[in-house]
Amino acid sequence: MARTKTSNPFSGFPDTFEKTNRDGNKRFVVTPRAAGPVSAHVADKSTFVLTVLCVMAAIIGAASLSEISAVYRWALVAAPLPAFFVIRYVAYFLLSRTISVVFTPEIIRVRKFVFAKVYDRHQPIKFVLRDYDEGGLIQKAAENRENMSAGLRYLFPTRGYFEKSHVLCLELMGQQIDLMVIYRHRQANLICARLNAVHSSIDSYSGRGKGVAVAPSLDWSSEAGTLS
Repeated sequence: MARTKTSNPFSGFPDTFEKTNRDGNKRFVVTPRAAGPVSAHVADKSTFVLTVLCVMAAIIGAASLSEISAVYRWALVAAPLPAFFVIRYVAYFLLSRTISVVFTPEIIRVRKFVFAKVYDRHQPIKFVLRDYDEGGLIQKAAENRENMSAGLRYLFPTRGYFEKSHVLCLELMGQQIDLMVIYRHRQANLICARLNAVHSSIDSYSGRGKGVAVAPSLDWSSEAGTLS
C-alpha cells in the first residue's frame, strides 16, 4: 500500500521551529524577518550603486584584457547580472529586522531586540495587519521629501515604498500593539497568516485536544475514543 506523506504545515517563510521545554511541553518559535520601507529603499539604492560599479569594473576589465578570447570577454561583461541578485539579497538581509514570537499553551512571548513582552493566550488575541498610512504618514513623508535637497531626496524613500508597507500588530482585547513594519504585501500576509495559524493550533500540538488540528493525527481530544 502506498504511504501518503504529510507535509509540514509550518515549513517555508517565515521560519518556524518546534521545540520542547524541560517539562515536556511543546512550544513554537516563529522568527519573521523583514525590511521596512526605509530599509528597503536603502537596500535598493545600495544594490543599484554597487551593481553599476560592478558593470564599470567588468567593462574596464574586459577592455584591458585583450589577450583573452571574445567568449571570456563577454562572460566577464555579463558577470554583474548574477552579482545583482547576490548584492540585493545580502543588502536586504543585512537591513532587515527580526522579531521572535514564542507560542506555548499558556503565553505568547514577543521579543524585539533584547526586550520581551509576555501576553496571556487565554485572552482574545489575534495578529492583524494595519495600513502604514495611519494618520497620513505617507502624505507627510511625501511633503518632507519635496522639501529636501536633491541629494537627500535621492536617499529618502519614495511614496511607493510606504504604500506597499504594513504594520504587523498583536490585537489584545481590541487594543493593537505594533510589532514591526513590513515592506511588501505578500511578505506581510505570509507572516500574519503564519502567526495566526500557530496561535490557533498550538493546543492541538500540545495534546490538549483544543484548537485547530493541522494534521489528521492531531484531530483527537484528550479523552480516548472521542473526536475533538
